[in-house]
Amino acid sequence: MLNSDHDPVSDASQQHTFPKPEGVMEALHGLLHEVERCSAYEDPRGTSLAQQVIATAQELSVPEIEVRARLALAWTLLEQKPAEVLEHVQVATRLAAASGDPALLAQAHCLSARIAVSASDTPTILREAYYAQQHAQQAGHREHLVHAHSLMGIAHLLEGNYSHALVHQEEVLKYLNQVLSPSLKTVLLCDVGANFNDFGTPHEAMTFLEQALAITVEHDLHFARILVRENLGQTLLQLGRLEEGERLLREGLDEAVAGRYDRWEAYFRCTLGEHLVTVGDVQTGYEQLIRATEAARRVHDHYLASTSASTLGRVLRRLGRLDEASYHLEVGLKIAQSSNLLGPCKLAHQELSEALAQQGHFEAALGHFQQFHELAMKVQLEESRRHAQLLIVQQELDREREQSRFQRQANDELRLAHTVVQQQAEELARIASEDGLTGLANRRHFMTRLRERLSGPAFAIAFIDVDHFKDVNDRFGHPVGDQVLIHLGQIMRRYTRPEDMVARIGGEEFAVLLTIPDASRAWEVAERIREAVAAYAWSQIVAGLNLTVSLGFVMSPEAQDQDRLLKLADTRLYEAKLSGRNTVV
Repeated sequence: MLNSDHDPVSDASQQHTFPKPEGVMEALHGLLHEVERCSAYEDPRGTSLAQQVIATAQELSVPEIEVRARLALAWTLLEQKPAEVLEHVQVATRLAAASGDPALLAQAHCLSARIAVSASDTPTILREAYYAQQHAQQAGHREHLVHAHSLMGIAHLLEGNYSHALVHQEEVLKYLNQVLSPSLKTVLLCDVGANFNDFGTPHEAMTFLEQALAITVEHDLHFARILVRENLGQTLLQLGRLEEGERLLREGLDEAVAGRYDRWEAYFRCTLGEHLVTVGDVQTGYEQLIRATEAARRVHDHYLASTSASTLGRVLRRLGRLDEASYHLEVGLKIAQSSNLLGPCKLAHQELSEALAQQGHFEAALGHFQQFHELAMKVQLEESRRHAQLLIVQQELDREREQSRFQRQANDELRLAHTVVQQQAEELARIASEDGLTGLANRRHFMTRLRERLSGPAFAIAFIDVDHFKDVNDRFGHPVGDQVLIHLGQIMRRYTRPEDMVARIGGEEFAVLLTIPDASRAWEVAERIREAVAAYAWSQIVAGLNLTVSLGFVMSPEAQDQDRLLKLADTRLYEAKLSGRNTVV
């Protein structure tokens, strides 16, 4: 969850171009994985990359990739652009429902529930989290299931149902270590910490919030660090550790301001302001509250703006600055009324009634008290209505939980059978594409990869042959020869990248495909392989053993098709042997 105004991508990312249509899906999947990694690690490059992936997925009609990119982007922008996030989640939910992918549906419903948390919309949180739970169970996706349980626990706490909240928190704690995304894990730890604070056990909250803080430091998570400092700072204040709590709140405030997280700036300033007034630093506390109202107005969040203004008014009333208090309370009331926010309206009327009574304006105070009383009744009715909605959803949860138990059992059996079949298929595919001795790609796999690469950017291949390998077998025996081939494969892998390919294409013949468009850099890799083989301590296999290799090197633009490319590489390998071996031609 990052600041989207940050410079989103590096120059390399901005200049990325897809290869020709034959290779576009491979490139698109690669970018998608990078987008999801950026989302999990709060890497600011993810925003622009996600938009690029979404546009390309739409152009190519690949809805699954579009959904995954939208959901990753939604998590990234969650705290900065809630309206844009909601649009991405709605589109993703619609596309995921059409495809019937339960894992994507679980992720989409988790995000919908997380959006509702900021508005304290308990029925929506519970409904969306319930759907997320069902889909996550169907998909067997532990991370989304843990997230759903955490959200359901939040919903029950908002309603005051501590027993149900504890049940869901136990599920979160049981599987929390299986959550791989550092960003999500930090948020879940903050959920747990906030829950323990609500349970009245801030010491337990500290344990989880300190874990969350350690994760943010380890992975340099910018927004998550702000979130943790807000939760941990408030917890320390509750525990009476005022100096530590204030320090964390100030650090979080500095980061929120630097990252232009106006919403969180307002939260920090409100908390700090009330704290500073309480401990006697009235002027500094007042200044923080003033700036909190300014930050709240910048995000166009009426609830936050109303609450900030009312908080300032309440503090000023306690300080006896009644005219100023009335002004800010009127501002808070006006904002709340414009958006029909019953809770903030009620509290503003209550504070105004007290302030005006202290000033001797008893008629006006009575008017606000009557408004407070009427709104209190409306709020009570609204809470009753919401409670009824919660009961309906809870009944559905209880009824469908029993039904889903049998379905989960059947799904588990199907997943097990699918896993066995998939493992068998993967083993067959491995056998068909892998050299049995060295574990490298075999000739067929190399040729397939070569055909795929011919339509893309420039690359290099090198044919590699062991010099005098027959003498090795004759002198030391075939078992030693096999060990030599295995060690050669390991050396070549060590000097190539994961995206390159090393293959055994014959008895003592190897081939390396280097996805490096620059000829000089590719040549350097081939030369390093030659040098490494010559320098290797072969005598550790058997005394008296020494080895070198010859390499035939060619860049793809040098030949018009696959056959000519292979023939040219073979010719240069032959030239390397004629020129004395242990060389690259």
